[in-house]
Amino acid sequence: MKNGEKMYGLIAGRHDLPVCGYILDSVEDVHDFTGIRRAIGKFLETHCNLRFEYRMAVNQADDSSILVYTGGRLDVIVTGLTSVTAALVAACAQNGVDLTLWHFNRDTGGYEPQDFWF
Repeated sequence: MKNGEKMYGLIAGRHDLPVCGYILDSVEDVHDFTGIRRAIGKFLETHCNLRFEYRMAVNQADDSSILVYTGGRLDVIVTGLTSVTAALVAACAQNGVDLTLWHFNRDTGGYEPQDFWF
């Protein structure tokens, strides 16, 4: 992880993480997919500078520019709840937010990046 980056944790209280804040305070029901997605969407709206911009879409069949959602980059340390991580990836894709998931590496004691560029 680079110094000075805004790093967020996925869910507060699960692990002590080197982050500036958390996307979700808690998750009551890991199967409440709609509620989780809604909460993540609110976070993206307030923290990722969501806007419209002309460019290529993720799943576009040609190279013309169209009006799409886009946003700033997001770095998140994931904490193991697959349904929440999947909802985060989907929400970032839908909103054009480039995402880097950081996974703890037990062998090195550090974090390894997994990039998703939308």
